[in-house]
Amino acid sequence: MAEAGDQVIGNVNLHVGETTGIGMGVIAEYRGCGTGGALLDAAVAWAAAHRIPALHLEVYAHNAAAIALYRSHGFIEAGERYMEERRDGSAWETLRMMRALRTTA
Repeated sequence: MAEAGDQVIGNVNLHVGETTGIGMGVIAEYRGCGTGGALLDAAVAWAAAHRIPALHLEVYAHNAAAIALYRSHGFIEAGERYMEERRDGSAWETLRMMRALRTTA
């Protein structure tokens, strides 16, 4: 979790299972300030220390800033893009990304 004063400004979570998924969010006014990168660094360090071989995530294809952040932290596109139906009936293109980890001994 990332905080500014007494306000939570971002969080990252890992779902550990057959594959390990990462989910994160940063409130709009703190995007582009390094918060997302710090959260990703913490998640990668935790996963590597716990011998998790790779992290996986999904991101909307139109979210260029998030994709650039993930790429700058070693994530690559993995698998085919697909359309995800939204609650309002629209569909957004989604891509899968992953990062292989060098786990600690």
